[in-house]
Amino acid sequence: MNVFFGKISYKHDIKQLEAGYYHAIKDSKWFNGLKVNDYVFMIGNGKIQLWKAKEWANIGTPDERLNFDILSNNLDISIKDLVRFKYFKLTVDLIVKTTRSTAMETKAFFPLSVEESFTEEMLLDTNAYKNKKNQRGIFIYDNKSEVPAGTYNISLFFDNEICN
Repeated sequence: MNVFFGKISYKHDIKQLEAGYYHAIKDSKWFNGLKVNDYVFMIGNGKIQLWKAKEWANIGTPDERLNFDILSNNLDISIKDLVRFKYFKLTVDLIVKTTRSTAMETKAFFPLSVEESFTEEMLLDTNAYKNKKNQRGIFIYDNKSEVPAGTYNISLFFDNEICN
C-alpha cells in the first residue's frame, strides 16, 4: 500500500478538488511516483481529503489527468493533526512541505513513510485521524536516560542545559 500527501492550488484549475482529479501529463514530475490505486491525503482549500488514484484520462490531450475516487471529502483535521498521526514517520516532507508551497519543485505529491503496523483498514477508518490516542505527543525529559524506547512520541531531552 502506497500513501502520499498531495497539494492542490486553486490558481490553475478550481474544479480539481471538487471533481477529484489532478491535471498534469502522466509521466511528469508532478506525480512523483504516484500510481493508480495509491492513496492520497489531498490538501487544498483549507481541508484535507482522502483520495484513491483511479484511472488516467484523456492521455495525449491538453486535458490529460489522473482521476481519483474521493473516499472522504473532508477528514475534518488540520495539517498539524496529519503530521502528529503516529503511524506516519516524521520526515522533512511531512513536517515542512505540508505547510508551504511546493510549486517550485514541480511536484504535487509526496510519498508518506508509514509504520509497518499501519494497515489499509486503519487508513480507511477516517475517525482514526481525529482520535487523540493515534497522535504523537511531545515530551521533554531531564536527560537522555529518561526517554522511553520505541515510542511514537517526540521526545526531547536536556544535555548540559541544551535541549536535544
